[in-house]
Amino acid sequence: MKAIVAYGAKDYRFCEVDTPKVGEGEILIKIEAAGICASDRAVYMGGDPWGGIESPRVPGHEFVGIVEEIGPGAEKKGFVRGDRVTAECIMPCGKCYYCKKGLYHLCDDENGFLEGGFAEYMLLPKNALIHKVSKDIPAVEAALCEPLSCSAYAVNQTGMGMEDTVVVSGLGAIGMGMLQFALLRNPKRVIGIDTNDALCEIAKKLGAAEALNPMKEDVTKRIVELTDGVGCDIYMEATGNPASVETGMNCLRKQGMLFIYSVFKKKAEIDLNQISEFKELRVIGGHLSPGAFPYTIDCLEKGKINAKVMVTDIFALNEIDEAMSAKKPDRVSIKTVLVP
Repeated sequence: MKAIVAYGAKDYRFCEVDTPKVGEGEILIKIEAAGICASDRAVYMGGDPWGGIESPRVPGHEFVGIVEEIGPGAEKKGFVRGDRVTAECIMPCGKCYYCKKGLYHLCDDENGFLEGGFAEYMLLPKNALIHKVSKDIPAVEAALCEPLSCSAYAVNQTGMGMEDTVVVSGLGAIGMGMLQFALLRNPKRVIGIDTNDALCEIAKKLGAAEALNPMKEDVTKRIVELTDGVGCDIYMEATGNPASVETGMNCLRKQGMLFIYSVFKKKAEIDLNQISEFKELRVIGGHLSPGAFPYTIDCLEKGKINAKVMVTDIFALNEIDEAMSAKKPDRVSIKTVLVP
């Protein structure tokens, strides 16, 4: 089969490799589409916080595909040949402290990360968390199940209500998903923040009350004005920029919530007095999307989430270098998808 094999930073090769053989409890799928995550780009560029590429491998953890072959025992999972499926990128061990506590997304098994979507075929191991996806959803949109499930999980963790003013900072794939799932909760208002005017316009078309560009205005001042001097109730950080965290702490009301769902390339300096003495803030982190796939897939099937507007770039596998370079500050680029 054709696949992308990662050997090192900016050394991703379009190769012919052996198609995976199906073992006990395993399922082979034919990939229809695979999204490029911000973490994929970070690893490709060599600036990731996870330690880089240790050995040649096929990346890609945002994918959708058709069941091609079912290994012995895997039929018990309830899938048949021809089903369209996706899977979570975490494969929990089921044995560690966190798995036993029901926090499988925080599993201690470092080998429990599922990837291999940048290829024509992909093997889903026996402990993969697989979900069926409707064939009515266009493949390039269905490939967004994983990042959108992260957005859904993040919004659910905040517990936002109808009186809340919610700010979403960073209107990339995760942030634009957060904005849409937040709107489904019918809060008082949702405000988007991004340095790209075109992304701000998309956010407003999706339903944001305001979309602010911190390069052109004082967003803290504007948010305080919009909330009659009080500040926002919930600030969701999805940029990975420490400056955004500082903005959030400044524009939140007292006892407001700072929700961080980002990967940061550098450490941040923050005024801890904002958390304790001055505002008594609640600070919550988010990781992956436990339990959020079924809800996300249901929303896509019912048209509650506009994934079409988020798929801005589509490339073939052999265009991997162009695909990895597609997201730039001066153009509209939310989600890049590879189609074998």
